[in-house]
Amino acid sequence: LQIGDHRAFFASAVSLKGDSVMATSGTMTHNPDGSITLGWKKGVVIPKTSFTFTIIQSSENIQYFQLAGMSLLTYKEPIIKNWKLIDETKIINTITCKKAEVTFKGRNWTAWYSTDIPFPYGPYKFSGLPGLIIKITD
Repeated sequence: LQIGDHRAFFASAVSLKGDSVMATSGTMTHNPDGSITLGWKKGVVIPKTSFTFTIIQSSENIQYFQLAGMSLLTYKEPIIKNWKLIDETKIINTITCKKAEVTFKGRNWTAWYSTDIPFPYGPYKFSGLPGLIIKITD
């Protein structure tokens, strides 16, 4: 999770590692017809992940990006707004966290967020709380 002034960027660590491998071990060939062929140098191990989306969170929506061949697919969803704030706290890795719950897409989620870190973002598609989501489970 990378947080900017008005949005957050979420991608799997494995996919980011793959991007850095491509930057250092990728090949690009300019073909006579004007096209470009991208490839990998021999012996390069390409990291695999089942999380293929890149997600950008803002205060209004969550936007998803995924490569499909040479096309970039994207769609938006509204942020989750029906969080129930629970009067319960606990310490996670020295961070004081508050509890929130939500039912989202048929699953019951429990989030622990910190108002000491005043960003309304979190992992994956979860955001919209009055602090950074430190942990979330279903």
